[in-house]
Parts: sequence; C-alpha cells; structure tokens
Amino acid sequence: MGSMIMLRYKQTLGNLPALFWAFAFPIILCVLFHVSFGNLETGTFDPVKTGVVRTGKPSAAFEETVKRLDGDLLDVTYMKEDAAKRALKDGKITGVIYDQETPRLLVTGTGISQTILSSFLDQYIKSVGIYKDLARRDPSKAQRAARVLDEDADHIREVSMGGKTYDGYLDFYFALIAMACFFGVFFGQTMGEESAANASPLAARRCVCPRSRLLMALTDLLICFTIQFTCVIVLLLFMRYAMGIRLPENIPMLLLICALGCLVGVSFGLALGCSRLKQSGKNALAVTVPLVSCFFAGLMVGGMKYIVEQRAPIVNRINPAALISDAFYYLTVFDDPRGLGIRLVLLAIWAAALTACAVNMMRRDRYDSI
Repeated sequence: MGSMIMLRYKQTLGNLPALFWAFAFPIILCVLFHVSFGNLETGTFDPVKTGVVRTGKPSAAFEETVKRLDGDLLDVTYMKEDAAKRALKDGKITGVIYDQETPRLLVTGTGISQTILSSFLDQYIKSVGIYKDLARRDPSKAQRAARVLDEDADHIREVSMGGKTYDGYLDFYFALIAMACFFGVFFGQTMGEESAANASPLAARRCVCPRSRLLMALTDLLICFTIQFTCVIVLLLFMRYAMGIRLPENIPMLLLICALGCLVGVSFGLALGCSRLKQSGKNALAVTVPLVSCFFAGLMVGGMKYIVEQRAPIVNRINPAALISDAFYYLTVFDDPRGLGIRLVLLAIWAAALTACAVNMMRRDRYDSI
C-alpha cells in the first residue's frame, strides 16, 4: 500500500501542466502584483489628487476618514460637481468621490491611482457596513465597533511606502490565494480521469486492480490535497518573506481557511474528471469556473466583490473564492468570530459536498467490459 501511494505521488508530481498552474503561476502573478503596486512601497509615492463633491446628505464618518488621509494617501480638494468633472476631464485630478450616505467614485481611466481610489472606497464602505451590522446586532458593541473602524482608518496610513501604504491591496492578494487553492482542480481532474476506465489504459488497469475502490478514491483525494496544500503554503511563505505582504497572524486559522479552499478545488477537479463530459468540456470548466469565481472575488477588478455584494449578495455567499477572501478579511481586519465562522461553515459545506460527490463518482462507476 505504501509503495502504491508513493508511486501515485510521483505520478501526480510528474503532471507538469497542473504543477505549473498550482505552484508557479500564483507566484508569478504575486510578483506581477508586487511590481504593479511597487511604487506604493517607496518614498516616491505621491498622494492621489482627488476631488470631493458634497451631494445629498454628506457623511460625517467619511469626511473624518478623508481628513485623516488628506496629504498622505490622498490630495483632497472639495469642489462643485461641474468643476470636478472639468478637472477630471483635463487630468488635473484622478477621480471624483461623491460624499453622500454611500459614497461613490467617478474615474475616466484605469491605472494605479484609479485602483487606489477604488480600493480605498471599497474598504471604507465594507468597514462601515460591518460596523453597522455589529451595532445593529448588539448596540452595546457600537462603541467598540466604532473604535475598530477608527483604528482601521489609522492603519491605512501606517504601513510601508515610506509610511504610506494602503491595506485595500490586500484584497487582491487574498483573491490570489483563493485562486491558488482553487487551482487544485487540475490535479483533481487528472486523478479523476485516471479513475474512469473508459478514459485511458491506466484507468482501466486501476479499475480491475483488486483494491477497494473507496480506498483508492480516498487515497487519490488525499494525495491531490497534500500536494495542493503544500503549493499554497509555499505561496504564503513567498508572499510573507519574499514580498513582505502582511498576512493574518493567526496561523492555525489561516491554514484552516487554505485547507478548506484546497479541498474545494481538488474535490471539484475529481468530480469533473470522473464526469461523462467530453474532454474539451472538462478542460473548459476546469479553467473557467476558478477564473470566474476569482473574478467576482476581486482578483481582476478592484471593488468587484463590493459591487456584487451590493447587487447580488447571495453570489458572495456561494462563491468559494469570495468566501476565502472574506474569511481572510475578517481574520485580518475585524475581530468578528461570527462573520468568520459563517464563511468557514459555508466553505466546509462546499468542501464536504464536493468531496462526497467526487468520492461517490470514483467508486460507483461500473463497466460491462474494459
């Protein structure tokens, strides 16, 4: 049994395309993120020129936050709407923020400065939303929640870039970790196809092997999970010590989130590999599902997760990548065990359901002839 497991480990590690997507690609993307946001870590960073327009009912909390960041992260000018739009069109400012009950942003281009504004507004709105939720559930905690929000606003100014970094960029790295977990789909898909007798001669030989199909299925799942989890741990170490990215300090909880995420990715791949879809369909789903999931979690567009939260919050509750990203956010920014617990439970449900589906499909297929 031990020799069979070692053989499967070697065989799986020999899958170079899957190893690239699970191990090398997230690290490459992390480096590209670091290069793209690199000027935020130097003393040459210039505050983003921002026009603020008061409309409707201005928010006192927002004005206080902007005041703290003025001259540090932002270079704020209060303007009339027409003047702000002209300044934006002429390139004198990067974006216009409308100071109202729920602030909104107007930009005309894409780039680092625009992303800073989008990420700043995204984190502010999320923070206020969490504060209001805590206060509504337990009014006695309103003061404590306000203090946490206040400390978070201070923290935005305290980190790197010569004393000027922005925590909102952690959202991109959290979504990147979620993608790395989900990319276990490629190892799982290969393992699933090697358990379907009609897929290859190797799979046919495995199906007639006098071993328990259930034991073989669980062994394949464990091997895929171990390799993928190791790849994610290497990514975390690279982010923390090579890139200097601030990750959650609660290591056991950090590893638990990543483990659940890896289990979701691997089990989805196993179920996909065992399915009766055509090979082209399997490959398309293996690429599309993780990327779409990570897109809605904010990997490609800053603030996308907030947009989804505003318009279709149910998507963020069933999207595994968003659940992983949110869990990191709760673990890093807010001490809210309930919010973190809900996301862990939802991730565990995804992992358990996909694992049960994958194992059941791997052990129950029967063939009239092989």
